[in-house]
Amino acid sequence: MLMKKGILLVLLCVFVQVVKAQVQTIEIASLDTIAEKDFLLIDVRTPEEFAEGHIPGAINIDVKNEDFTEKIATISKEEAVYLYCKSGGRSTKATTILSSLGYENITNLSGGFEAWKTDDKIYMKDL
Repeated sequence: MLMKKGILLVLLCVFVQVVKAQVQTIEIASLDTIAEKDFLLIDVRTPEEFAEGHIPGAINIDVKNEDFTEKIATISKEEAVYLYCKSGGRSTKATTILSSLGYENITNLSGGFEAWKTDDKIYMKDL
């Protein structure tokens, strides 16, 4: 009986943490029309992909790198964080990681950088 209560308590804590996080998904094409201008834009692709082209103002934190969680930990959990990758898979994974770490305002930009380029949006390349 005590084991069941312990499991229920753990599940309740996980549920509260998930509910607390505000995770949303929006089309990447609508990024430049966001009313909330105070947010951190994170490109979760590899540094090589980032150098080939990225959205102006984005920082690169590779979700596949073993130090991803360590680098993310330097960001305030209350800050609005927008995530994108090439097409949406890795940013969805990163969204899940941030949510599990207690980040409260996370937005996944669906379609990723490929959709951004297809929509003829401005992007930067590193030389």
